[in-house]
Amino acid sequence: DAALKQPQYAVIRGTPTTDQTTDVTRTLTNFTDTPKRWVMFDIDDFTPKTLPLLDPAAGVEQWITERLPTPFHTVTAYWQLSASAGHTTRDPKKLRAHVWLWLDQPVSGTQWKRWAERNNISIDKSVLSPVQLHYTAAPVIELGQDPFTERSGFTDATDQQVTTAGLKFSDLPPQDNSFLDN
Repeated sequence: DAALKQPQYAVIRGTPTTDQTTDVTRTLTNFTDTPKRWVMFDIDDFTPKTLPLLDPAAGVEQWITERLPTPFHTVTAYWQLSASAGHTTRDPKKLRAHVWLWLDQPVSGTQWKRWAERNNISIDKSVLSPVQLHYTAAPVIELGQDPFTERSGFTDATDQQVTTAGLKFSDLPPQDNSFLDN
């Protein structure tokens, strides 16, 4: 909850290639694609049955059940609306959110990217890059009011982590140069 109030906070998937004691440029040279026990999916172009302004949690749950395979359906996810959600220049019928999930085993961004391609799952692969920022703070709204009364929360599910065995990551290499060809 504290991260929501810190606009300068963000997370990346990568691990520094050397011990860093000073600021470092966020490049693929300075960070490596390391398997993590979490994944964040970025939803940008999904039209849920319920208007996101009225019930964003229902939209996230619908996205999970319609766009992701069965192992995700019973797992609690933390969701957070994107900064562009509710912006007057965006389609109010589209859900724009980040969905965070815990995994039972570490999986690299490269593996997620190859898995999505192999299974024809449409996700924003840029967030799987070792150096892509994952913003954790609520947006700063300078003019006007936030149209949402709720910008983050947890889905209503029974399991705490995705069981990755059925997703077949074992035959996918944990690292390659796939982020360079996007």
